[in-house]
This record gives sequence, structure tokens and C-alpha cells, in this order.
Amino acid sequence: MSGQSSNNRALGISFLTIGIALTVSFALTLGPAFFGLGLPFMGLGLIFLGRKLPDNAGERGA
Repeated sequence: MSGQSSNNRALGISFLTIGIALTVSFALTLGPAFFGLGLPFMGLGLIFLGRKLPDNAGERGA
């Protein structure tokens, strides 16, 4: 299950990076009115970074 945890972390970092890049580039090129276009991607990044596996995720029940 550690692979799934690292996938969530990679997705979180990717979405956060995309969100920051879009926010900065749109705000600088198009003006402050377009500042919020990257915020949904930043939100997704924070959601994926905040996900934790349950304590019993590594245990298999019979």
C-alpha cells in the first residue's frame, strides 16, 4: 500500500505546482482578475497531499 501513498503525494505535488504556475502566470499576464484560475488546482494538490492511509490499511483480514 505504500505505492498508493506515494502516488497521492506525487499527485499532490503535481497539482500544487500546476496551480501555483497557473495562478502566477495568469495574474501577471492577464491581470489580477484572473488570479483565481489556478486555485482549483492548488486545492486539489492540498487535498491529495493531506490524504493519509487508515491505520489498518496494511493489515489483511482473513
